[in-house]
Amino acid sequence: MNARHIWAAGLAGYLLDLLRFANGAPANLHSLMKYRVIRALAKRVGADCLIETGTFRGVMAARCARGFETVLTVELDAKLAAQAKAFLAKYRNVTVYQGDAVALLPQMLAHTGAGRCVIFLDAHYSGGDTARGAMPEPAIAELEILAQHRDRIAGIVIDDFRCFGVDDGFPTKAQLLAAVETHFPHPVFAIRALPDQLVIERAADA
Repeated sequence: MNARHIWAAGLAGYLLDLLRFANGAPANLHSLMKYRVIRALAKRVGADCLIETGTFRGVMAARCARGFETVLTVELDAKLAAQAKAFLAKYRNVTVYQGDAVALLPQMLAHTGAGRCVIFLDAHYSGGDTARGAMPEPAIAELEILAQHRDRIAGIVIDDFRCFGVDDGFPTKAQLLAAVETHFPHPVFAIRALPDQLVIERAADA
């Protein structure tokens, strides 16, 4: 895996996503589309730090290394974390943590390089080589922790919204939305549902 391959594969996936949207059939978005959502949010809210839960092989962290001063990412599986750390070693602004995101989020938020943060929540079990923790989808537990550091949070992107209430062990969409509205309430935060992501954005004057 190299940077040229990542961007070429991402562009192909991005174009396929656009075709699916045009036909009214959005599915699991490719990483470049997800990256564009994250970067657009970061620009709107003035974030200089990305915190990602669910590193997997490090592709998203590599993309975001070019657009954020600091990227902090955590992977539950020790083997995947080691592979991602080796892959991301050339990016001096990326730190890879290994462990449970729910346990490590407070430490990541306290990182000296973590300024105004956008959070990308993607630490759920997706089959295949992905790690399965005690909670197949820990987004609600993660939101509870993030709410304790609300002053640091400029935005949150919750990935794979389509899976909530569908996949085993996932909260329902209603449960997720209730947690978001409880911990990141209007008018300080706005909530938007995209085709496969839930976006929480701090208001410009908040």
